This record gives sequence, C-alpha cells and structure tokens, in this order.
Amino acid sequence: MSTRQAGFALAAAAGTWLLGMAAAAGGSPGIGAQLIGIVPLAVTALWGAAWLLIAPRALVVGAALLWAAGTALAMPTGAAAGLAVYVTSGLLLGWALGRGWRPDAVLAIALVPVLLLLVAAAREAPLATMFEQAGRQMSAALQRATPSGGSGDARSAAELEAGLAQAVKLVRRLWPSLLLLGALANTALVCWLVRVTVRRARGPQSVRPWPSLPEWRLPFYMVWVLAAGLLLVLLRRQPALDAGLNVIVAATALLSLQGLAIFAALSRRTLPPWAQALVATLALLVFAPGVLAGGAVIGLMDQWVDFRRLVPPGGGDGPRSRP
Repeated sequence: MSTRQAGFALAAAAGTWLLGMAAAAGGSPGIGAQLIGIVPLAVTALWGAAWLLIAPRALVVGAALLWAAGTALAMPTGAAAGLAVYVTSGLLLGWALGRGWRPDAVLAIALVPVLLLLVAAAREAPLATMFEQAGRQMSAALQRATPSGGSGDARSAAELEAGLAQAVKLVRRLWPSLLLLGALANTALVCWLVRVTVRRARGPQSVRPWPSLPEWRLPFYMVWVLAAGLLLVLLRRQPALDAGLNVIVAATALLSLQGLAIFAALSRRTLPPWAQALVATLALLVFAPGVLAGGAVIGLMDQWVDFRRLVPPGGGDGPRSRP
C-alpha cells in the first residue's frame, strides 16, 4: 500500500462529501433524482476509477465507509441516500470493468442502483401528480403569454393549450423509457470517463478493449426485447399497453444507434469522423423521427444481414466478425 493510493482513497471520500455539501448548500433539489448532472457524473466516475486504480481494494471500501459516516452526520437523509446510490454505481462499474465484462453487462450492473433510486423516487412523488402540476404551470404560462383579443386569439390559445395537453399526456406515458434512456446515456458517459482515466494512468491494456463505433453492435437479445414490447402492445390492455410502448421506444432508440454504427462503418472510407458526425447531426436536425426510425430498422435488419460485410477488404479496420 503506497501513500499515494491512500491519499487517492481519502481524496475520493473527501471530494464526494464536498460535492454533496456544495450541491445541498446551493439548494439543488433532489440530488439523488438527478440523472444527468455534475454531482452524479463526478461521483460515479470518481469511485469507478478509484476501484480500478487503488490497491488493495480494502482502501476503497474503507474510504467509502468513511464517506458514508461523515455524510450521514452532516447531510439530510434523502440527499445522502441519493449520493450513496451513485457511489455504489461507481464501485459496481469499476468492479465489472476490472473483471473484463462485456459492455452491456457493465452498463447493466452499474444501472441497477440508479434504477432502484428512480423507482423509490417515483413512489414518493407519483408521476400523475408531477405531470398534473407541470401541465397546470405550462398552461398558466401559455395564458400569460397569449395576448387577450378577439375570438381568433381565444381559438388559437385553446388550440395551443389542447396541443400542450396532448404532448404532456404522451410524455407521461413514455416517461419510464425516457428515464431509462437518460440513465443509460449517463452511465455510458461515466463508463467512458472511467475507461479513459484508467487507460491513461495504467496504459491501454489495463482494461478490456471495447469495439469502436463502426464495429459496435447490439446483442441479439435486443430483438427479443423488441418482440416482447410488440406482444404487450398487441394485448391492448392497460398497463400492458403502456409497458409495451415504453419497451418499444427504448429498444428502437438502441437499435437506431446500431444503424448509426452501420453508417459509420460504410462511410469511413469516404468521410472522416468529423464529417460523419456533421452529416448525422444535420440529418437529425432536419428530420429526426424518420432518421431514428430508419436507423432502428437498419439496426434490426443488421442482426441477420450484417451490412458491414459490404465493406471491401482494406476499408479501414474492416468489419468485426459476428460473435
């Protein structure tokens, strides 16, 4: 055990405590309920890197227990519990990376504490109440912004309010899948930060190599997830209908990423990475629904067709063989 590693462990505990206290002092509402923010991102990445860089691991566990004791004495229970979730998520992420798990397994195990936190938060503040309050606030803001005039203005305001109510209703139905995708994106970003930190500190071979975007593909079980969502929708009964819609939205978003990977693989001979990113961004800005749906269809077909075989030999690194 070196003094440097012991200092890193203590710095992780102190840094987490200071981040939590700063967020609480700044009046940040619901630290634990924030999916994407500086505090959850920094805390999870910090403990994930600590697990991989500090030896023996007992130092990391001791630092986590020291932080927990200090936080329990100085912070409200809700905020402390929220931070504990992200500390646990970071430790699980670091442990899974150290074991050489596949990317989907690493993200899944790191997501478990966050999803449990989201379920607990939803039980404390039901979605129906939250969206009713949000709808009333937006409706009041719309009425203040609409000038009072003739019947035309009143009709326009009524149409806008009806459209707003429909949008709020749709978001409420799809809220679980949107939360899941947000949590997954945040966890993926944390995982990338941890991997970059560890590779720079220990060398490229310190963690298991992951495929680059042109070589990336979803596991085949995503097809069965999508099929399960379609089956639930076909039942046409609540709550199975809403559950199926959320499963389809989440699966479609992930499959569209595989479609993006195929585009990157097929275009890397003619377009540099910055041009690929520019084309994809412009396409999303112009017609996001069509691009996402088309990407999901291509990603689903790729589970059987393997479009990346169309890349001729010598085209960059070449397509990765199917596992």
